[in-house]
Amino acid sequence: MKNVTYINAGAGCGKTYRLTETLTNLIKSEKVKPEQVILTTFTTKAANEFKEKAKAFLYDEGLYDAAIQLDHAMIGTVHSVCQRMIGKYWFHLGLSPNMGVMAEEDTAYYISQSLSELPTDEELKVLHGFARYFDIRVTEGYMVKKAINYDFWQDHLKAVIGFATNYELEDFKQSEEESLDYIRKFVKADSDCNFTYEELKAVIAEHETFLRNRKQSATNDKRIEALVQAKRRLDRPTLGILKNIDSTIGSPKGYGPLAEDFQNRMAGLWTSRMVYDRQEKYIRLIFDLAQRWKENFAQFKRDKNLLDYNDMEKYMRLLMMNKDIASEISQSYRYLFVDEFQDSSPIQVKIFDALSDLMEHSYWVGDFKQAIYGFRGSDIALTKAVVDSVSKKENGCDTDTLDTSWRSLPDIVELNNDVFRKTFADILEEKNICLKQHRKNDNYEESLRYFVNSDEYGVAEHVLKLLSQGVKPNEIAVLARANATLTEVANQLKQYEIPSSREDTPIIDSYAYTLTSSLLHIVDSTKDSLAKATVAILTEEDYNTRRIIEEKILNDANDDAKTEDYLAQVPLIRRLLTIRPKLQQQSVSSLVESMIIMLDLFNIVKKVETDAAFGISCLQIIINTARIYEEHCVQMNLPATIDGFIAYIETVSPTGIGDANGVQLHTYHSCKGLQWKYVILMSLNTNVSDLKKAVRGETYGVHPVHVEEPTAENPYPNVFIRLTPWIYGTDRNVPDEISSVIEDSAGFKQAYKAMLSETNRVLYVGMTRPQDVLILNIEKPKRGMKLLQWPKDNGVNTASETIPEQGDWDVFGTGHIFKNFTLTQEEFDKLENYGDRDSALSMRLNIDEPDFKTREPRYISPSHISKCGKTGKYYDFEQRIPLSKNPEDMATVGNCIHQIFAGIEGHTSANRIEMDETIRNYGLSAVLTDTDAILSAWKNLYDKLVLLHGEPVKTYHERPFRMDYDGQTMVGSIDLVWQTQEGDILVDFKNNPMAAKYILDPDNEHFAGWYAGQLNAYQDALKAAGEKVLQKYIYYPVSGLLVEIVEDDISSVIPKF
Repeated sequence: MKNVTYINAGAGCGKTYRLTETLTNLIKSEKVKPEQVILTTFTTKAANEFKEKAKAFLYDEGLYDAAIQLDHAMIGTVHSVCQRMIGKYWFHLGLSPNMGVMAEEDTAYYISQSLSELPTDEELKVLHGFARYFDIRVTEGYMVKKAINYDFWQDHLKAVIGFATNYELEDFKQSEEESLDYIRKFVKADSDCNFTYEELKAVIAEHETFLRNRKQSATNDKRIEALVQAKRRLDRPTLGILKNIDSTIGSPKGYGPLAEDFQNRMAGLWTSRMVYDRQEKYIRLIFDLAQRWKENFAQFKRDKNLLDYNDMEKYMRLLMMNKDIASEISQSYRYLFVDEFQDSSPIQVKIFDALSDLMEHSYWVGDFKQAIYGFRGSDIALTKAVVDSVSKKENGCDTDTLDTSWRSLPDIVELNNDVFRKTFADILEEKNICLKQHRKNDNYEESLRYFVNSDEYGVAEHVLKLLSQGVKPNEIAVLARANATLTEVANQLKQYEIPSSREDTPIIDSYAYTLTSSLLHIVDSTKDSLAKATVAILTEEDYNTRRIIEEKILNDANDDAKTEDYLAQVPLIRRLLTIRPKLQQQSVSSLVESMIIMLDLFNIVKKVETDAAFGISCLQIIINTARIYEEHCVQMNLPATIDGFIAYIETVSPTGIGDANGVQLHTYHSCKGLQWKYVILMSLNTNVSDLKKAVRGETYGVHPVHVEEPTAENPYPNVFIRLTPWIYGTDRNVPDEISSVIEDSAGFKQAYKAMLSETNRVLYVGMTRPQDVLILNIEKPKRGMKLLQWPKDNGVNTASETIPEQGDWDVFGTGHIFKNFTLTQEEFDKLENYGDRDSALSMRLNIDEPDFKTREPRYISPSHISKCGKTGKYYDFEQRIPLSKNPEDMATVGNCIHQIFAGIEGHTSANRIEMDETIRNYGLSAVLTDTDAILSAWKNLYDKLVLLHGEPVKTYHERPFRMDYDGQTMVGSIDLVWQTQEGDILVDFKNNPMAAKYILDPDNEHFAGWYAGQLNAYQDALKAAGEKVLQKYIYYPVSGLLVEIVEDDISSVIPKF
């Protein structure tokens, strides 16, 4: 590493300005040309923002040509830079120039789909047996379910694969042995708990006899019943059964010798040979599966001619090891800029290190205090060691510090200086902690405030107080440690009609996704009772769990009822079942989009989501992700299915976009890089130093471990992966006899210290977000917690122990006074719902608000296009489809007939399809009783089209399309496209049962010519697809009439809403 300047950039210090200024000065002084620059950022968005700001700098300097040339600079994420380099030197790497690139989402999806097929049947027995034996349950957030989590091992395997990729580990031999050595430190395998069936049977028999001879009582009866239950499961005893037997015979005293021996042996359960052997077998199997997966994935990519992002980083390093290529890179590029260095992965750090040797100079910008993305693959110990190496100022290296806060008002800057001077004292120099002030508090803003959260007045009420003072909702941010807390806040804000936004929330956690995926499950199978129940509860107020269960019981008890009939009367489900046949004929992306539009889900989610804008964005993201999924399937040569799409979207887990004008709700991790005028901090009483929790979190699971700590002298020590599976079932904590050994180990003490250091950095990120006002949400400590425990755990030992009765408060004991902002009863009585206030304000200001009711929708259907055209020839087949009774909905009749047409096309025998079942599924058994007439209706149409236009080359039923139309998007499907050598024949089916005299009368409202606009839209869509339309028809199968539409002018088509 040489010629590197590392720039320490604290929060709000203007690092982007510094980078753009440096680049501009270099270009201005002709030390570098734009195309000789490499700049990497953490996200594509950040790269684009940097490029635009740099262009603005260059324009201001009059360097117009340089600004234009900046588009040729290598500015982007690390992956995009690597991809461009590989594209330039692919020949030297032995790669194809046509290599495809797997996005991170594609790789994640491949992993999720490939793991289940990796183990053999025998290996699955081992994995499932481990889960069953150690009672590993399914969890949902903090909730532990009753079901055994048989797929738990996949999380371990994914983590092993991820760390192996991140640290470039080729095999797992060292990781396997190190993992077993670590377990042996507290599982000595020195006791025997491997009980035989006969031993357990004898123990239970002995103690059951003992209990039955005692005086009977309710407690005694419960113990006897517990033993009886255990006896029934002795053929496959699990750890849970052994523990239940042990707890049952633990008292009263006076039990027999077998029970006493059992208890003595169970005392050494967690250090027993049995426990160790099962863990050893599991660990060896997981690492073996990881090795096989790596080999399978490598072969898959070779077969498909693909590279993933990690391959690109690996090949980038290989390029720089080639002397000739390294020399060429050195001649082509002169300056390297790296943004957010502290968030770099280990392999990325090595890339920057190697590039620095080839550059004239490098500028790396970062901030140790904001390194909070360890869960994304960054290694703070490694990046700090590299920075320490630069700080030695050898080989042309140097450091610089941005020492002024341009973001926050003085009181906030000084508070953070005094708080974090203490917490970072043993890690950083003071010059890299404390910042100077730039802004002046000319408006005498009370920058430091607190309020006491009570049952009456919480966060929402205090936000309402801010709004009443003229603050805009999007100027306020609420930060919390957990998404569940933010969900609660969002619900509280909604009560006062205060808009909110949660941009970092995965859409799979939204009601919009839950509803959409449930509807998709029903499209896939009408027997999916759980999906139907979910739809009912989400969309109908009078449906609750009790009613759902009752209707299920009644449905199951009714011999005449089918599973498909369950909840079929729920309005949204009924509408879905009506359009289901059409949806099933479409591709997955068209199906998803059509379903959302046809069921009007954009309006429905406004009722079920707390944040309507977030719900709408979720639906749009679902639509977009469906298209990406289809493209993914094409690239990966996989079939596109509904189940596959649901698995894909749950794997890639995209995030939604909330109301940009609402209160911004973020976790502390997601707020990095953002700023707001007003910031409310929550979760300050969190016990981040919980030792028992740390033992579980830092010991169990999968962790990368440095053989020795990275240092400036040796920043890249060897790394192995340590796997320690959780074996304590539903217990929250590790048993004391094991925990005490772990707590005394040097490795845990180091990991515990690193964990606390990260919580300190997270707090720093939160406290440095506000521009004008920092507001603390003070809560009375719950049982087992302390006031302000989070900052205290991080070293702010001067923080207050009690909440004052009233008045201002030196919360952190640093001399910085927080003003009391707690809402009073009198203040609350004067407040009004924000929605009421907002509308009243609009009236007072006489602002013309847009009429959203008449605003054109984003998506339109061709059926909404009204234009009266002309009819040409018509053909009356003089044969109707009789309707035995008046149907409730003619549209359903039409859909059913069209579904049958699609099934029998080209077939002469009615036996080829199950018409009766189709009719029954539509609920039309009493309406469509003459199936011969339906067959004749199709045959009449088919024969006429052959006579008029010849045999088709290909036919399409329900051919989906989408196209831009006058600022909107038209989405629909064409009933029948009869494709010939010369061009296409369009046929649209209509279910009108009226006679020809009405259909052919231009003065009648049912005149066929009114469909000209719709058919013209179809024609335009096919024309855009490169096809020629020869003729257009409307077919009325119930009336037995085929009508030609001859109006071709689409320019005068007018949307009708």
